[in-house]
Amino acid sequence: MKIISSAALLILLMSLFDVNAQTQDTTKTDSIRKDAINLFIDCNYCDISYIKKHIKFVNYVRDTKEAHVHLMVTANQTGSGGIEYGLFFIGQNTYKGINDTLKLTMTPNSTSDEVRTAMTKTIKIGLIRYVSKTPLINYINIDYEHPESENAPIKDKWNSWVFSLSSSGNYNSQSSSSSFYLSSSVSASRTTEASKVSFSAGNNFNEQRFKMDNEEIIGINRSNYFSHLYAKSISQHWSIGEYANASTSTYSNLNYAFSIKPAIEYNIFPYSQYNRRKLCFNYSIGVNHHNYIDTTIYFKTKETYGSQNLSVYYQTIQKWGNIYISLDGSTFLNDFKKNSINIYSSIEWRIFKGFSINYSMSYGFVRDQIGLPKGEASRDDVLLSLKQLQTDYTMYAYFGLSYTFGSIYNNVVNPRF
Repeated sequence: MKIISSAALLILLMSLFDVNAQTQDTTKTDSIRKDAINLFIDCNYCDISYIKKHIKFVNYVRDTKEAHVHLMVTANQTGSGGIEYGLFFIGQNTYKGINDTLKLTMTPNSTSDEVRTAMTKTIKIGLIRYVSKTPLINYINIDYEHPESENAPIKDKWNSWVFSLSSSGNYNSQSSSSSFYLSSSVSASRTTEASKVSFSAGNNFNEQRFKMDNEEIIGINRSNYFSHLYAKSISQHWSIGEYANASTSTYSNLNYAFSIKPAIEYNIFPYSQYNRRKLCFNYSIGVNHHNYIDTTIYFKTKETYGSQNLSVYYQTIQKWGNIYISLDGSTFLNDFKKNSINIYSSIEWRIFKGFSINYSMSYGFVRDQIGLPKGEASRDDVLLSLKQLQTDYTMYAYFGLSYTFGSIYNNVVNPRF
């Protein structure tokens, strides 16, 4: 007991000494940082700890209202499968009206370390114009590394085509159940300013086994798919294109199915503003053919029909959060009563200092389940989701809120424990 008490006293004295030493170090640091800008980072794709470690000439704050600069980062997939990050520097308070936009493009083969290194470098570049108005600019050096082929023309032996092969699977097992899943896919795409084209194909296999009352229940789902998309730029607001799809699915009672639909799209805002806002109307019309595994509830083994689809989607990304809303509706050309409508919305909203809410919701009206097999679904079909079941609607909802308060500063990173 005496040994434990002595050890506890020693640890307490060491912690007090450490706190005193840290206080002195903090005082020295604060004297330098008191003139630094306050930065709020609004990014779901950033390694914040890494950024804090390598950018020490700013104060990191937890709320945008305390910030001199609000950094908002967006991400969009490029034609090659990489990511284009948009970095929006928005000046606030004494820096109001001083804004800037930088872009960072990473290849699909970039590692997470390469991404965070390039992101940190780009953030440093964007912050210089703000830091230059503070005394801390005297502690910053700027270097230039001359590339060996600075003016060499770009040559692409693949002519912007990108190909991808993938395969994945998992297996889980315990005494009374097991599951096995396997999937594979192949894709090819080419994206330029004038157009984009993509092809993809793949298959999925899912097997589930359950042991109940000396009985083994086995459920197997198989599916295959092929899809093609072509889109051509007409102007900053108009695009035309077409969709083509083919598939098989035991779940959807499809021996095989295919469709082809020409389409047209109009964006209220110029496409060049896609990083911050878009409001698009997409209309397609075409032909579909289904060949069924089992006779359907309409006593058909195959059928061909025309259909049309209208999609409207809106997105805005702002300092206070973002909004995404979509409305998707489709009807059969020979019977408008066979239709479906799906509404989806999501909001992330920072209402006031430290308090934010987020929610997402989708609701669908289903009136076009023409491929359902006749007869009642078995117990195994229902429990193992082996076949699609009849429904009038689908619904999903999520809601969350958070409130954070305390020190406005968020500079320190401590990875211990």
